[in-house]
Amino acid sequence: MKIGLRRQTFLIIVSICLVLIVSLMLSSRLLILTGFRHLETEHVQQDVAQAWHFISKDIQWLASIAGDWAPWDDTYGFVQDQNTRYIDSNLSVETIANLGIHFMLFVDPAGRQVHTAAIDLKKKEAVILPKGVWDQIRSKKALFEFPDPRQGVSGFFMFEHQPVLIASHAIVPSNYQGPPRGTLVVGRFLDPSEIKKITDAAGLSLSIHAADSTPLPDDVKKAASLISDKTPVVTLPQNKEIISGYMVCRDIQQNPGFILKIDVTRKIFKQGMNTWLYFNIAVVFIGVVFVLATMYLMERSVLSPLLRIIEKISAIDGSDNVSKRLPVSGTGELGKLELSINGMLDRIQRAHNEIKTLEGLIPICSYCKNIRDDEGFWQKVDHFIHHRTDARFSHGICPECAEKHFPEMDLYNLQKKCPPGNGGSI
Repeated sequence: MKIGLRRQTFLIIVSICLVLIVSLMLSSRLLILTGFRHLETEHVQQDVAQAWHFISKDIQWLASIAGDWAPWDDTYGFVQDQNTRYIDSNLSVETIANLGIHFMLFVDPAGRQVHTAAIDLKKKEAVILPKGVWDQIRSKKALFEFPDPRQGVSGFFMFEHQPVLIASHAIVPSNYQGPPRGTLVVGRFLDPSEIKKITDAAGLSLSIHAADSTPLPDDVKKAASLISDKTPVVTLPQNKEIISGYMVCRDIQQNPGFILKIDVTRKIFKQGMNTWLYFNIAVVFIGVVFVLATMYLMERSVLSPLLRIIEKISAIDGSDNVSKRLPVSGTGELGKLELSINGMLDRIQRAHNEIKTLEGLIPICSYCKNIRDDEGFWQKVDHFIHHRTDARFSHGICPECAEKHFPEMDLYNLQKKCPPGNGGSI
């Protein structure tokens, strides 16, 4: 099936435009969404760092408490004489609750508990510190080693798959002049209620998973396998709505303690998708405008004039009149085309006339024998042939005309008597 010029032009322009639009969509998806994913990853990493910062602030708070209470003359004397006045004045439930800690341990240089104060922060009442906690503390040698008595130790350890924030400091006089008489250890359990406080304060969805718990959720397990020194924070999309960030937090002995996980709504990703969608709409709109504008300009400047030329040529072809010519309507390439076509028609007409001449179809007068040329003028035979061929004429007279018009002169006998070389002709 033949396709018209207009339709063919339209299909070519639309095809090119579609290829460009699809290419722009694919490349823009790669560029735009990659950029927004990078921003999203940075945002999640910042949120993970912020969540750890809140936990670190709690650890620093414990360190400041230990740093205030351990280098104090009253504490220094209490470890030695264990007087009740110190306990009544400083280790009441209200005092410890106001400090925001769960327990306070006074340990002598031999590693024995001198006194333990533990409370339930929710109920605001004294409790017994679980034995396993003390066993864990006692096993952490770093909590009792102080190269500089002015510097304490802080961090956390895991107890029953739950972090215990911890800080310790050497018990010395207020002026730091004197040998240490033991160690003060303060701690707080990072239980669900404490995690909720951090979540509310940070405005984050926070969860903690012990590194040694089994089984770990699939996403946490996958993230843990991807975390390294070069990639301390890993981000994994959960779905189109949520992306999670993961970080392995190391305990006081630098062993993997727990995996910190936060869930973040994918606002940045959605913004990227919206940006890409708006960009695609703009590209499609521009593409449609481009096709329509191109077709309009092509129609005005090329297609319509060209089709008119084709119609005129068809009309000339159908009329069998080779004398018809195209009206020259422009000065551009199409005008030159019309001139070229007219020149071609001129050559065709001349060739047609020559063919008619060669075929013997030459109008000649029955009486005077003059010939009518292509423009309707009557010409002498010699003049007509001279202008249409390369033949040259020398005038003479035939025997019949000589006998008819010059009977008194025997011209042909005279011609025979002329010696050769005289030239001339009769």
